[in-house]
Amino acid sequence: MIDDFLTQDFLDDLRIFFRCANIFKYPYSRGYIGAFLGKGMANRALLEFSTELKQSLKKIFLNYYLSQAWSFKYDAKREGIGVHADDAKVNVNFWITDDSANMNYDNGGMIIWKKTPNIIHVCLIIFQKTPNLVLVRSFITQNSNTEEL
Repeated sequence: MIDDFLTQDFLDDLRIFFRCANIFKYPYSRGYIGAFLGKGMANRALLEFSTELKQSLKKIFLNYYLSQAWSFKYDAKREGIGVHADDAKVNVNFWITDDSANMNYDNGGMIIWKKTPNIIHVCLIIFQKTPNLVLVRSFITQNSNTEEL
């Protein structure tokens, strides 16, 4: 985890853009709405940031390019995103909310699973008609190393 990753000016600009832009069109039942790169979220500053990140961290990004980006706004009284995996060679997550909104100062609420669990077992659990998130968490915990960030 890296704090103060973005300059304050860029962070302020991002906060204004995401607070004011009319791009959040995709509601989710767990109490959040999403915006996506190919559906209105692409703006010049974000695309330039992606290029600068790739140029600054060449050993990580290699020949990979930004292929997807998303943003979510949450209702703090709802569940938010559950246990999931993002399918990517390189994945960058960052939060632009004010520190006062952080409800978990130890790790910000993100858990990184260091080992990929057996995909067949995960699919059987996740794709039930009503996924049992307790079962998903239990399975992943038993079958992978974790690091809370």
